[in-house]
Amino acid sequence: MKRLVLPVVTVLALSAVADPAAAPAAAPPVDPALPANAAPAAKSPPKVQPKIDIQVKKGKDRSKASSQSTLETFEFEVVVKSITPGVKMENAEVQLYVLGVSNANENLYNVINVQQEQFELSAKPHTIKTPLLQVKYTSSGGGMKLGGYLAVVTDPDGNVIGTKATRASFEKNIELIRGAKVSTTSKASFRM
Repeated sequence: MKRLVLPVVTVLALSAVADPAAAPAAAPPVDPALPANAAPAAKSPPKVQPKIDIQVKKGKDRSKASSQSTLETFEFEVVVKSITPGVKMENAEVQLYVLGVSNANENLYNVINVQQEQFELSAKPHTIKTPLLQVKYTSSGGGMKLGGYLAVVTDPDGNVIGTKATRASFEKNIELIRGAKVSTTSKASFRM
């Protein structure tokens, strides 16, 4: 019996014919309409985030003071609009957080009210208002004073596209404020 000796190249070629899966992958066909150095198709441009204007007004203070305590009654109004010409955004959201500050410790805060609403962000102003809110504090250091506000505007995905606050520390601690429970008791106070 004679043995047949074949070069390795021939054996590989024969095995590729017998088993197509073992064959090296063929290069994808080239589109003759495209130049050899053509760039891949461009992705659609990212959506333009509008620049926004946020105005916050505090209503008349209706405080009543006695020799022992002071009761503050107030409200807020937030007006939001796009200042980027021609850009509108469906399902934007405006949130207003009203904060109280401890009369005994100016580093302890509470979220005393939250107003939030979805709207179409456009050049037309959108307004939200709080109900009448109250805080009470005593001359001996008890209770809570009005600490200020944080207004937040988000896009439909929840990304913050604008803020306005009475203090820079409120904007720096946005996640802490947004995660706090609404309460006027010291048990729900948080430090900033």
